[in-house]
Amino acid sequence: MENRFTCCPSKKMHSITAPSSKSMMQRVVAASVFCDNPITIYQPSYCSDSLAALTMANALGVFKLESCDTTILKQTHRLSSRLLDCNESGLAFRMFLPIAATFGGRFQFILRKTLQNRPLNFLDEVLYQSRIRWSESSEKSLVTIEGQLKSGHYYMDGSITSQLLTGFLMALPTLKSDSTIEVSNLKSKSYIDLTLNVLQQLNVQIEHHQYERFFIRGSQRYQAQTMTIEGDWSNAAFALVLGAVAHEVRVNNLPMSSWQPDKAILEVIQQCGATIVMKPHSIIVTPSASLRSFEFDADHSPDLVPPLTLLAACCAGISTIYHVDRLKFKESNRLETLMKMWNQLGISIQYENDSLKISGGKICGGVVDSCQDHRIAMTAGIASFVAESPISIINPQCVEKSYHEFWTDFF
Repeated sequence: MENRFTCCPSKKMHSITAPSSKSMMQRVVAASVFCDNPITIYQPSYCSDSLAALTMANALGVFKLESCDTTILKQTHRLSSRLLDCNESGLAFRMFLPIAATFGGRFQFILRKTLQNRPLNFLDEVLYQSRIRWSESSEKSLVTIEGQLKSGHYYMDGSITSQLLTGFLMALPTLKSDSTIEVSNLKSKSYIDLTLNVLQQLNVQIEHHQYERFFIRGSQRYQAQTMTIEGDWSNAAFALVLGAVAHEVRVNNLPMSSWQPDKAILEVIQQCGATIVMKPHSIIVTPSASLRSFEFDADHSPDLVPPLTLLAACCAGISTIYHVDRLKFKESNRLETLMKMWNQLGISIQYENDSLKISGGKICGGVVDSCQDHRIAMTAGIASFVAESPISIINPQCVEKSYHEFWTDFF
């Protein structure tokens, strides 16, 4: 049932603690499937995508103990189910496909809501190479795989997503023999760096040549460690943009040493002319009287595009964001949804040749349909701080996917 939230922003200075990274959390949870000893996780993420990964790991034998700020994961080596509920998490689905296939036999994956609209055709060639059969139900709510993952030589096209590659990089080291993966057109390379960093912490070593050829030694054993989930730069980007366009914002729990690609948001904010002050455990952003337009290549940071369109709307002149076509395959057709939203809010936005051009101007109020896309809802919410009249958001609860404290943090 449709519901709405009308944003009533305050003008006070915000101090936000960045939520824990769901990207890192899901990778650590997936790795727990292969750890004989317990993994202790500090500052875990409990957004709906992270909960989906925990549920899927439990189906594959991982037992969970948790308190408010700690989760302990222990592999029991007893499958509790061959039906894995992905909820709406694209990363969990793509990552757990090869992980489940290491067990052999038949597994089914439940896809819910927006995940049912994501493309699946890229699975054909990759799973065929391992002789894994797959099919989807007519309503696209269930994917079935049958077979067992084999070591060997694989080829992947990384132009749509790097998430399936992450799953193979996690699964193949556990097999007896060595493997190689050749990858073409790889996007989001820094997310592969994040995967490799998590694996390295768990004593799994993978080599690569310029992200085009990966060398995976077989018979490796995961060694459990205590892991701390760092702050999420993708979600923190909304707070940092708020600081650039409205009023001073302090964001805590953002490590500058992070492998997360969306750390690039700082470079864009500086390019626009806002002030950034780095503290030992926080970042403070203060707006400028006049923000300059910018250019940004989103090839490896597609999740930054929504908050960057807001930043562009508040800049003088025309800003350009390159390589945006992959936004068509997010929780919504995010490219189409963003253009519709900004046109409704009075901002000129044009798409041409894989790029968006956004003209700065006055943001009107109005009603924004989130299309069940968490990053659309968050963009509209932050836009309300600089809009001339209120903004109402249809289905605001979709932020639960990645940032369930969003509305309480900002409003």
